[in-house]
Amino acid sequence: MTLAKKTVILSKNGAKGYITIVRVGSSTGIKYVIDSEKSSFLLALKIGYNPLIIKSVESVKGEVTLESDIDFKNTDDISCMVVSDGNVFAEGGLRGRIQLQDVIYRYNRQKEQKKAQEASVKQKPIEKKEKEIKNKTEAINGIQEKSKGILAKGQESVQQTHSEDKELVQESPADSTSRELKKETAKEKQQPEKNNIALNIPKDMKGFYYSVKDKLDELFVMYPREEQLEKIIPCSKWVRINYDKEDYYVAGVLLDENDKVTHIAYGVPGFEGMSPPKEAQCICDWLPIKNMQRYQGYWLIFQSADTGEILPKD
Repeated sequence: MTLAKKTVILSKNGAKGYITIVRVGSSTGIKYVIDSEKSSFLLALKIGYNPLIIKSVESVKGEVTLESDIDFKNTDDISCMVVSDGNVFAEGGLRGRIQLQDVIYRYNRQKEQKKAQEASVKQKPIEKKEKEIKNKTEAINGIQEKSKGILAKGQESVQQTHSEDKELVQESPADSTSRELKKETAKEKQQPEKNNIALNIPKDMKGFYYSVKDKLDELFVMYPREEQLEKIIPCSKWVRINYDKEDYYVAGVLLDENDKVTHIAYGVPGFEGMSPPKEAQCICDWLPIKNMQRYQGYWLIFQSADTGEILPKD
């Protein structure tokens, strides 16, 4: 049984949630969590070389089943865009492969096709009933008039109508639209995607912090906030990362007055009077915390967001 799973962090000026793509056997689906007060979104996905997938969702958390012909492997590049009110709310994965105008255009076409299909389904029973009535009426008229000439003329008329209907079907907008979509899908599958797309990196995001930003964003999405440290250290954000049952460590960032990250920080809980590991004695600082469960404070290490240099002990 084929099993593949991949998680993409959504971000735009900070983490906005995540999308996990899972394939079990021939079934592929996604689980999404979006950090927003809004509840209506368009999810656009590009999985490997598969065609662009667009799904409309009406909640900030849920699951969506994808088409059965989606070929997804763990090695595939994933691109994702979340659209809200016609604007990009967040992006994730390999960027640059999904364009906003393309998402909106394709979604509108999907709505038009769905509307045409629903109208066609409603129309078919009516057409069938009309055809039955027409056939019965022609049969009754033919029996009453007892005229082979009239019957032959009626058959000729029916054949001509059938021919005209066939021409109309061949020229229908629905078939034309279907052919165009098939051509576009075949074209997308034949053209290889470019994976080395340049990213537009803001000037204030260059440096060491940007190289680890995605991992930090993932930590802030996946783990609970350490509010006790945030109250003690102003202009900071922390998360608590559990491992090996009850053991844990903390990771965080320090911000300036413009909310720009100036330092990256890590910490392990400990006891006052007990020395930290020998290799960390010259680079970690002790922060005592009152009323802390199980421990008395943290040994903290600070790292420059610009250079990645670990700051010496105060």
